[in-house]
Amino acid sequence: MVYNFAKRVKSMIKAVIFDFDGLILDTETAWYESYKDILLRDFEFDLKKQTFRNFIGTNNESFEIFLKNKLNLGSSQYINDIKEKSKLLHEKKMLSKKERNGIRSYLKEANDLKLKKAIATSSSKEWVEKYLQSLDLLSEFDVLVTKDDVTNTKPHPEVYTTTLKSLSMTSNEVIVFEDSQN
Repeated sequence: MVYNFAKRVKSMIKAVIFDFDGLILDTETAWYESYKDILLRDFEFDLKKQTFRNFIGTNNESFEIFLKNKLNLGSSQYINDIKEKSKLLHEKKMLSKKERNGIRSYLKEANDLKLKKAIATSSSKEWVEKYLQSLDLLSEFDVLVTKDDVTNTKPHPEVYTTTLKSLSMTSNEVIVFEDSQN
């Protein structure tokens, strides 16, 4: 009975969809550390990891509103300065990053099972392609859907519905790997 169920499920699944940031590549720890360092140095504000986690997997707007309110920033220029300094620090931290453990084995297994592979992310296409190329993983994916392809980013489902359309599949035919609550 179990064998038949597993065989049936296997035949139903036609694709795997991966999130990118935090799942394929741990960009999120470097972002947290970068913001934490800049905010502590420039504003004496100690950004807690749990607080930052609430914004992972969303667009940056909600995090920017949080910072503006928490730091009593009247001008958007302060937010832009924080973002720019954090971005530069993040780029330095990312120079030595490798893909997360197990990603290559998941991709190999998907290939062995002849499953389509897609990425659905709230990051930009330029961002994702840059890191996938540096990891020699770009050619592994059949479909890449980013914030550039949709109006609404996660947690809105549009990234996923667009990915399903690009794969010409329904939600019952895919498995999604996601790392954030949002």
